[in-house]
Amino acid sequence: MAKMMSREEMLAKVRKKMAERSSRSRRDPSEFRPPQIQSKKTAEFYFRILPELNKGDKCIGGECKADADLWYYENGSHWYNKQRTECPRCHDQDPCGLCQFGFDLLEDEGDREVRSRISKNYLATAKYAVNVYFLNTTKNPEEYRGKVLWFNAPRTVWNIWDEVINSDDPGDEEDPKACGIFYHPLEGYTFKLIVKEIIMNRLYSLQIVLDLFVRIRMVVLMKAGLSPSLNNVMFSMRNLMNDLQKR
Repeated sequence: MAKMMSREEMLAKVRKKMAERSSRSRRDPSEFRPPQIQSKKTAEFYFRILPELNKGDKCIGGECKADADLWYYENGSHWYNKQRTECPRCHDQDPCGLCQFGFDLLEDEGDREVRSRISKNYLATAKYAVNVYFLNTTKNPEEYRGKVLWFNAPRTVWNIWDEVINSDDPGDEEDPKACGIFYHPLEGYTFKLIVKEIIMNRLYSLQIVLDLFVRIRMVVLMKAGLSPSLNNVMFSMRNLMNDLQKR
């Protein structure tokens, strides 16, 4: 039988565990979470997606120890009793018993409303974490201007990024289109995220701001030292692969 802890030892252990749980539930100040929007109102945010960090890059928390595979880090979680738990399927590409139970229920269920409830209760929602730089412009809310934050984007937003990265069509002068590496540090594209409130749920709409003049000007200003240097931006990035790694 294990030795019984003293009252003082038990108190210290409980306080430590409670502090750890409290810190996990506390909002991360470096995470961008679109604000709650009033009915019939919209909010717009202009930002650039930043590239992945590689081994040796300096960032928040020190130096990267390994190369990131992609510019985003896929993750996902289940919510139970108001507590967030990482989903092995979304987070680590491992089997998840809870998700599999939901898939089994969906297999023989044809009612749309019931299927929706099953998905909500048993399936994790995939998210795609990226580092973003908010343009220092009056188009952005003042508290975001010139800041680097990380954004856990929903699938609807990631689908647009996926479409762009797999496109080789630049369009023409009258109808330019985003294609390829949209997150290049100097020659990337600006994205406009539009958030609307639809029946108590947030609806995300992402647009690509294709302004060649802005892209050229950013390169010129950065070379002239009049805009944040690439190193300063990189130092403000989160190592998402490390922070959201398998646990």
